[in-house]
Amino acid sequence: MTTTEIDRLRPEGDRHWGLLAGGVTMLLGIAAALLPVVDWPAARIVGWLLFLAGLAELGFAATRRGRLRTTAIVSGLLTSAAGLIFVLRPFAPYFPVANLVTMWLLVRGAWVLGRANQEASSRATFWLGATGGMDLLLGVLLVSGLPIAMLVVTLFGPTAPIIASFSYVLAASLIVTGLAEIAISR
Repeated sequence: MTTTEIDRLRPEGDRHWGLLAGGVTMLLGIAAALLPVVDWPAARIVGWLLFLAGLAELGFAATRRGRLRTTAIVSGLLTSAAGLIFVLRPFAPYFPVANLVTMWLLVRGAWVLGRANQEASSRATFWLGATGGMDLLLGVLLVSGLPIAMLVVTLFGPTAPIIASFSYVLAASLIVTGLAEIAISR
């Protein structure tokens, strides 16, 4: 097989891996939305969700070229690293978990949004912008709700509505990322 023939075959294979990575990320987002109904240490579950989502994003990066590949690699590494912190500290109290996810959303969102304008493909630019914008918006929402959440947790402990809101923020980020990976891979 010549190099030209291999190059013609590769984009189809890339597409399938990108679709798979996006599907896995979306499933992890759905799992995050179910966090309020499980009775396990939230930090451990959040850690595994983030770690696996980071691995899926790294798998997506392996199918890309150029700036998009670099963007996805850094984003996947940030996500995996945040997840590993939770996996290694499974019984962390609510606020360190919330603070780390907030920081992850803000850093990852700024990185992806900043890289969106450098992408040559208009489809990739749109979806990177949507992903980065969503993460920044969710990070800002967590930061703005932090004083209220701190007061409630201080008085009553981590309540179901606070945990549910937090899990829905994580779910929204993962679902939008999965949608972006699928859309870019098509």
